Amino acid sequence: MLVLYARSLLIETHIREDKMMSRELFRVIDPGYGKRNIFRFAAMITVSLGPVVVATIAKWLLPWLDAEVVSENNVSKKRGAPLDDDGLIDHIALQTRNRATVVGISASITNAVPRALRIIETYVGMSDDLRPKGIVVGGWHAGDDPEPFLRAGADVVVHGEGELIIAQLVEALATGKSLEEIPGISYFDGDELKRNLISNPAHRNLSQGQETFLAVPQSEIESMPDPDFGLVRFANIKLVPVSRTRGCTGRCKFCRVKGAARYLSPERLVGQIQNGYSQGKRRFFVVDDRCEEDMIGFIAWLKLLVNWIETNNIKGLDISCQCRLSLAGFKPSRSSGIELTGPEIMALMRRACINTVCIGFESPIKEELDAMSKPTKQSMMLEWAKTWKSFGFLVHAMMIFGYPIRNGRPLPRNAKGEVMTAAERAQAFWSFIKKAAPTYLQVLIYSPIIGTDDRQWLEVDDRILSGIPLELHDGLHVLYQPDAGSTPQEVQHEAINLSRRFYARRIAKFQWLALVCHSLKVASITCSMPFIWAAIMPLHGFRSRDAWQWPKRMKRVAIRHWGAQFIIVKFLKNLHPFERLLARVSHQGNSV
Repeated sequence: MLVLYARSLLIETHIREDKMMSRELFRVIDPGYGKRNIFRFAAMITVSLGPVVVATIAKWLLPWLDAEVVSENNVSKKRGAPLDDDGLIDHIALQTRNRATVVGISASITNAVPRALRIIETYVGMSDDLRPKGIVVGGWHAGDDPEPFLRAGADVVVHGEGELIIAQLVEALATGKSLEEIPGISYFDGDELKRNLISNPAHRNLSQGQETFLAVPQSEIESMPDPDFGLVRFANIKLVPVSRTRGCTGRCKFCRVKGAARYLSPERLVGQIQNGYSQGKRRFFVVDDRCEEDMIGFIAWLKLLVNWIETNNIKGLDISCQCRLSLAGFKPSRSSGIELTGPEIMALMRRACINTVCIGFESPIKEELDAMSKPTKQSMMLEWAKTWKSFGFLVHAMMIFGYPIRNGRPLPRNAKGEVMTAAERAQAFWSFIKKAAPTYLQVLIYSPIIGTDDRQWLEVDDRILSGIPLELHDGLHVLYQPDAGSTPQEVQHEAINLSRRFYARRIAKFQWLALVCHSLKVASITCSMPFIWAAIMPLHGFRSRDAWQWPKRMKRVAIRHWGAQFIIVKFLKNLHPFERLLARVSHQGNSV
């Protein structure tokens, strides 16, 4: 019998012992990024999948429970949300309107942690008639550093994937039961900070050093319900997140995602997309770190999706996903059971309406790639990028600038044999970017994420800059002492310039002029779309819908470039206070 099913029977037994229990509300909150965080623009059209999954399972297993999800990044007064002066949820007003018995808070992303702490303090400070009976915090950051959340007033911090215990935990907090038997959580027992171990080996994250973190085993993945987006309040979800894979077999030292890969069946993922499509949704984002992690299952999913699309003449479907660059060069071994090569898989992806691929190029510099445990040659990266583009994908290139290299490993050097400066590294990046020619570019400054391998040695070497607020831990601000030959200020400057040069080219120094030029480009493409459509219709056999896709694509790219330029302008406007802070903290820090 599945563990989740057995647990649901156990919970129902407890419920029958108290038939008079009234319906209670479990509210799961995804904290907002704040006005100055540029990622809030993308978050305004979607929701985080984790909070939805947790709320769905709690409601599914507890018949007396109602659940709701509030994503502070995607709320509006027009949709009934009570908002404060910062455009975030007014939780006192929300709790007054509809009292939650238990509140869950997601704290995965470091730059949202300050907001999560303020939300905890708000609920703790409410009057007795409004204060919830329990506050639960989960997410990667909270699991790696639980104490600040508990001291702020949270009752419990969950370590790892909370789906396994969320129903048991909500019931305990709602009814005042003991927490001692619930695995994978931290809490205060008086003044003592306790962390419950995970007695069931099947529920442990099997990665080295992660044994105290919960992980849903493969045997229980299929028993979980599909995410119920109907639980999300006040949001307009234009981009629907879906997922098939958990964990990652990659061991990137800068990444927090650790654990054995586990997979939902291809049929379930296709069913989720079909369900969303039937409700009028057209855009989906597969949030898995690597769609092709389970290659056999990935191909099966693509074939099922293609069959549904072509059999039912599905129109307007637009799927984005994350893939490895090397998929373009994939060649199956005889023993793999896979018959398709990389290009054949990519052709299948296009038939499955996958239009945008987010690919981690990371860096073109060999020494940085080696330090990341990504030993890939630049020539192969360029060849693979060319292959991706040849299939018509919109390629969103993700890169990390200023990646720190551990003492004892070789540093990047220029033609003279000298250690590369930040400017020379940036030039290497720019030369590669021009050759790869991605559709979109995302250059992030390396961020020492808590819980990663890199973070550990950077702390030992005293290279983490202290005094920088957590709100700025977003990949857009320098948080560490760079390698020899560069200063924090130089890394900050060069990283921004790469994005400016990509989206504004020759007029990168004139940001507002670049924004005006982007606006004119969008307007000109919009006006010329009917003429482009008419001109290329013969090339598409006079199939009007097919011919319309090219001008539609041109406009889409132009609008997103305009949006990227707008974000850059907004970011630069707010950068000066950080530059002063960076000068102060880097002066106090240790030079490398």
